[in-house]
Formats: sequence, structure tokens, C-alpha cells
Amino acid sequence: MILDYFNMLCESDSIKSISSSASYIGDILDLSGGLPTDAWGTAITPDKGEGTTLYWVVQCEDTDFASSGSPVITIDLHTSNSYSTSDLSGTISTLATMVTDKTPNDGDIIGAIPLPKGTIKRYLQVNVASASGELTAGKITSFLTTNPPTRQYDA
Repeated sequence: MILDYFNMLCESDSIKSISSSASYIGDILDLSGGLPTDAWGTAITPDKGEGTTLYWVVQCEDTDFASSGSPVITIDLHTSNSYSTSDLSGTISTLATMVTDKTPNDGDIIGAIPLPKGTIKRYLQVNVASASGELTAGKITSFLTTNPPTRQYDA
């Protein structure tokens, strides 16, 4: 899959040392400069086009997940409720959540979730937490697309 850099929420970002206190991963994606586009230059927004669905994809990349204990990993996609909030420190909402008790390996797709139409605000960021054990290794890549990968993992 060819990805446009502007669709990336994080690229091969480490989740090492994340425990029950959630941590934001990657940069904040600011959609103020225009809507992100797919590899063909088409705007990827759930608010335009008939039948267009925008997916949030999270993939294990470069480093297999490892942990102390048996963590339940929660990965959220947050958006700001206010266009004036650039650090997501104000009121935020959760667009989608992925929960896994598996330990994915490099290349495994953790999830591809369709986002509800009309819910995306100006800023987006990925949030990761581990409920019952510290993550000691692992990297994730997260992006937006209208054409999600279909390969899943069965760790």
C-alpha cells in the first residue's frame, strides 16, 4: 500500500515503557492545511463523497511487541472538540478504540476500524495504554485510508 505522509498519525513509533498510564504516540495530525489525500490524490474525508468510508489502521512495524506480564493493550484515536485546541489538552473525544491481549509481530495489522462520518475534528492523535503489564518493546504505525489492508494477525 502506498501511503501519503500527511495521512500518517505515527510511523514506527515506540510503545516501550507504556503501562496503565496512557501515553500519546506520534505527532498530532493537524487537518487545518487541508484534508489528507490517498495515494491517488483523492481527499479522504468521511464528509465528502457518497459511500466513502475513512479507516483508521494500526500496524505493528519494525519491532515485535513484548511485555512484562500479560497486558491488555488499548489503542485509541482521539480528536479535539475545539479547533483552537492544538495539544488535545482540552475537551477531546475518542473516535475509535482497539483492544488486544495479543502480542503482534512486525507487519501484523492490529486493526482497521471505519470512523463514524462527521466526527473528525481538526486534530487527531493516537493514545496507547496497557492495563496489566508494561510494554517492554514494540513499534506501531498508524494512518488514515479509504482502502484498508485486509491481512490480520492471529498471534
